Amino acid sequence: MGSGGTGLASVQSSKHRHSKVLWQRRVANAVDSKVLALAGGVLLSTRKADQCSLRLLHVRDGSQQWQASFVASDTLSVARTGQTVVCVAPEALTLLHVGQRAVVHKVGVSQGRSFQKAICAKKGYIHAVSSDAKTHFISAIDARTGRLLWENELPESVSGKILLFTAGDHLVCVNQGPHQELGVDAYHRHSGQRTWSRRNLQGSVLDTWSTCNLVDLVLSRGGICGLNGADGTDRIQRLEALSYADARIAGQSFLAVTETSDVRELLSLDTLSGELRGKLPTDITRVIGAHASEVLTEHPDGYPEMFSLPKLEPVELAEAKAIGKTHDVVWARDVAYLVAKDRHTITALDLRHA
Repeated sequence: MGSGGTGLASVQSSKHRHSKVLWQRRVANAVDSKVLALAGGVLLSTRKADQCSLRLLHVRDGSQQWQASFVASDTLSVARTGQTVVCVAPEALTLLHVGQRAVVHKVGVSQGRSFQKAICAKKGYIHAVSSDAKTHFISAIDARTGRLLWENELPESVSGKILLFTAGDHLVCVNQGPHQELGVDAYHRHSGQRTWSRRNLQGSVLDTWSTCNLVDLVLSRGGICGLNGADGTDRIQRLEALSYADARIAGQSFLAVTETSDVRELLSLDTLSGELRGKLPTDITRVIGAHASEVLTEHPDGYPEMFSLPKLEPVELAEAKAIGKTHDVVWARDVAYLVAKDRHTITALDLRHA
C-alpha cells in the first residue's frame, strides 16, 4: 500500500463506528449480475450452462428462502419494479413475480435484434434497449402483462455506451460516444414521444442522478452538469474546477477521487453548495459503491474500506480480510451486501452502529 493510503489499520483504529458481519455465504455458481436488495434479504442471479436461477437469501442468516429457475443464454442485468423482477438476457426479458416466486411473463426480442439492457421505472414500466447490426431501439413494456407499450428508433448518432434513467415523466437516454461526445435524448415515458435532445456536451459519464424533473450528469472533466429534465436546458453547472478519476452522487454528498501532482485524495462535498465536508489522502483504486450514509472503497491491497458520510469518518471493518476482495455492493437500510470479486461469496454487513 502506498505511503499516502489510509490503510486498514487506520480504519480499525476507530472505536465508535463499526460494522458487524451478519453472515457470509458461498454459492457454487458465480453471481452473474448485480444483486438486488429486497425487503426480506438479497436476490441474486446465478447460472449453470443455460439455466439461470434467481434465489433470495434471508437478511438475518443468509438462508435460502426460495429459488426460481428458467432458461436464458446470459444475464446482462436484473432490475425490479414493485413485485416484478426483470432478468435481461440478449434474447428475452424474463419477468418474475416476487410474491408468487415464479416466472409470469417472457418478452422476446424482435427477430435480428438482441437486448442490451433494461431498467425498471415506477408505476410498473420496464424500459429496454435492443439493437440490430445498424440501429438501436428503445421500448416501454408493461411489467404486469409483458405487453409492449411503445417503441422508438434511437437517433443515428447513437453509437456508444447507452445509459438509461428516469426524471419525472421522462425517460432520459445518454449515449457515451467513443471520443467523449455525449448525446442526451429524453422521451415521454407514457407516449414514447421524444421531447428534447442535446448534442453539445462532452465528457466521460461517471455517475447520474435524477429526481422529479432534475437531471445531473457527473463528468470526469466538467463536474456536475445539471439539466432540466422537462426540456433539457442547462440548470446549474457546479464543481467544474477539478478532474475526477472517479465520482459519485450519494444523497447530499458528492464523492470525488482527485489526483494532482501525484497526490490522490477522496473528497466529500455538499452536492449543491460545493462545501467541503471531508478530505482524505488516499491511494484507493476505485469507489466500489456509495449511498446516503456510507461509501465503500478499494485499496491496492484489494480489501474494502468503509467511511461514513458526509465527513468521511472511518467505519471499522474488523473482518475486512474475511470479507475479501470486493466486486460490488448494494445497500438495504442498515445492511450492506458485498459480492466478492470471484462472485461466489456474499457477505452481509450490519451497519446499525456505523
